[in-house]
Amino acid sequence: MFGVGGEEMILLLFLALIVLGPDRMPKIARDIGKAVNDLRRTSDELRSEFLNADLRAAEAAEAAKRPPPETALDKELREARERVEANVRWEASLAEAAKRPPPESAFDREMREARERIAAAMQGQPPAEREKQ
Repeated sequence: MFGVGGEEMILLLFLALIVLGPDRMPKIARDIGKAVNDLRRTSDELRSEFLNADLRAAEAAEAAKRPPPETALDKELREARERVEANVRWEASLAEAAKRPPPESAFDREMREARERIAAAMQGQPPAEREKQ
């Protein structure tokens, strides 16, 4: 560990014992152990986070492709929109039907043809005779 062999480690521990004293040495060793443990745990968490980041990104992309589940409110809005669109189509067909002339009955056809014959006959007569009729 850190290029320190067993003999050097014993020497460092002996010097720490002399400098810190036997009363503070166990407390400092516990604090150092906790700090090393926390660093190791944080390192493992970061490593797993980076290794799983691509998996989470793929899951997020897949979730974004899926449509969200339809709620009751969404269903009601969709049905209302469909009813409104059906009413608009129906009213548009009524407006289109109102623009077309009504179908000509047999009586109306005979009257139109009679008016056309009279108009054609009147065009062939001189103006004085037209005024008499």
